[in-house]
Amino acid sequence: MYILIGLDDIDSYSGGCTTHFATFVVEKIISLKGVITDYPRLIRLNPDVPWRTRGNGAVAIEAYIPSKNFSFLQSWMERYLNKYLELENGFSVGTQPGIIILDGSKLQRKDFKKMYMYSRNAMYKIISSEVLEKTIASFKDKILYLFNLYGKRGLIGALAAVGNYLPTDHTYELLVYRNFLERSKSRRINIIPDTSYEDENTFAHVDLETNKPIWSPHGPDPVILGIRGNKVSSILSIFNRIKRHITFNRWMIFLTNQGTDEHLIAYEDSQDELNAYSQFYGIAEINGAPVKERGGHLKIEGRINNRLVDLIAYEPSGYLRKIIETLEPNIHIKVGGSLKYSSVKKEKMILNLQKIYNETPLITMYRKINPKCPRCGSSMESIGTYKGYICKKCKYHIYTDIKPTVDKIKWIPQISLPPYRSIRHLSKPLKRYGREYNIRFKGIKNRLWYGFIENSSSGSAEETNFT
Repeated sequence: MYILIGLDDIDSYSGGCTTHFATFVVEKIISLKGVITDYPRLIRLNPDVPWRTRGNGAVAIEAYIPSKNFSFLQSWMERYLNKYLELENGFSVGTQPGIIILDGSKLQRKDFKKMYMYSRNAMYKIISSEVLEKTIASFKDKILYLFNLYGKRGLIGALAAVGNYLPTDHTYELLVYRNFLERSKSRRINIIPDTSYEDENTFAHVDLETNKPIWSPHGPDPVILGIRGNKVSSILSIFNRIKRHITFNRWMIFLTNQGTDEHLIAYEDSQDELNAYSQFYGIAEINGAPVKERGGHLKIEGRINNRLVDLIAYEPSGYLRKIIETLEPNIHIKVGGSLKYSSVKKEKMILNLQKIYNETPLITMYRKINPKCPRCGSSMESIGTYKGYICKKCKYHIYTDIKPTVDKIKWIPQISLPPYRSIRHLSKPLKRYGREYNIRFKGIKNRLWYGFIENSSSGSAEETNFT
């Protein structure tokens, strides 16, 4: 049987991780004589869904499995999920894990297209339960299994992960895990990385402004660290350098849309209006001057689609705030970020800036200025409508109300982004520009892409028991 599995929302702020759960699913499929046909996909969805956990990632797994073993896999996944949530010791009503399994042999081209468009929408906006139900109903007998015992929220991401097969640009991430029962915020990593732990094909391991490592999370989840890059060989090279410095018991390489700007590209390709908790990528006309706000944030008013919007660069945006300070009225500039309603003026929207893009780094601004005195060259000032101008120095008087217009050339970088420490998972770092993929061929090209190695000094027995 050719099956497509989608997983989402198998985590919480108290522990657990959807990708960690996926490693056990992969391990079980292999133990049942199945074959994983493509790298497991870690699909990051709309980063501004209010009820998400930080990464908002869902996982898809494609595999062949002997038909006689499928019913066992199905029952095992349900039993194991409940055990996983129990061990998580942080499961709450707010978490709604979802699993979907589709019969790949019954899916037609139109089905894949429908799922892909659904997934694209999930990149930049909120997917309602009505849209989910309508999409699921359209597949009818092609769905082999659904799990949504605690609510349907997880099914939204699970279906989006299955639908996004990443046909063009993509990256990879090698995730390393500790034992699930270890909940300490500290990870046993006996190494301090620097920029030497990145090459031209890897990114986002060290923040370049502070020189601090950012490849490890800080919560109670089982992820120790993630190594991100364009090439599997480069990721494995770094992993081989550091694995003796960390204590872990499993790892896996995921194909992912991280660092691709897919959430912004999906909006740009759509015709959607501005909506709260969605992404935006397009032209904004600057209306006012930058205003410094409490906490080091910077705000500037702009007009997007004939609607006034406050563009905000928050304090963690780093260098991006310096770019905002250079902007002046009448500039048209391309911006990307997330939308929400202002907490001060409920009817006004704000855009959390994540990207500023110029077709050219030179911006021409048109500004009307007072004329120069033809007698002494000093600046003249207006003395009233239809009364003309008078020189401040020699009192020379001219009778004109037309201010001459001059061009002012200002340099702004073509691409401006926040630093690594505050960049979104989906946002494309500067390092990837010019290294995008235009096409992807499915399949696993490196036989070394996972490891289930119980070299953790504690807790491995518990994890073995509940698998």
